[in-house]
Amino acid sequence: MLEAAELNSKLAKATYEDRLPQLRVDLIQAQQDLRQAPFNVVVLIAGDDHRGCHEVINVLNEWMDPRGISTHVFEDPTQEEAERPPFWRYWRVLPAKGRIATCSGAWMFRAVADRLCKRTSASEFDVALHRIRSFENELAEDGTLFIKFWLHRPEKSAVAELEKAKKAPAK
Repeated sequence: MLEAAELNSKLAKATYEDRLPQLRVDLIQAQQDLRQAPFNVVVLIAGDDHRGCHEVINVLNEWMDPRGISTHVFEDPTQEEAERPPFWRYWRVLPAKGRIATCSGAWMFRAVADRLCKRTSASEFDVALHRIRSFENELAEDGTLFIKFWLHRPEKSAVAELEKAKKAPAK
C-alpha cells in the first residue's frame, strides 16, 4: 500500500543546513502569529516510523516556544478511555484557540495500521475513515486547523534497523 510513497527523494545536507535557520525563524513567527488567531492547530504525526515520529515532536518542541505547544503521545487506550466514546481521549486534549497541540499515534494511526496489518476489512476501514472525517469536520467547523504527517519507513530500512537491533538488544 505504501510502496508509492517510497520516493527516495533526499535533501542534500548542505541545502538542509542553509535552509534551517530561516525555517526556525519562520516557525517561531508562525507560532507568534497564531497567538492572535481565532483558531487552534493540531499537528498529527503518525506512521510506521515510530522513532521518527517522536524525533519530529522533539524537534518541534526544541525549535518552537514550548509554552505554546502541548504534546500528546497516544498508545493503547487506558481503561477509563476505553469506557468512553472512541474520540473522547483526543477531544479532551484539544488546544485552546491560538495554541498548538502535537499528537503522535492519534486517531488516524490505528485505522491505517489495522488496515495495513489486515486486522480490518476494506469495508471496516471505510467506516473508520468516515468516522475520522466526521470528527475532523466537526472540529474544523469549530476552527481547528489540522496539519498531518505520515512518516513511512521503507521496508529495506526497517529490516536493516531490526537486524542492527538484534545485534545490540540492550539498545
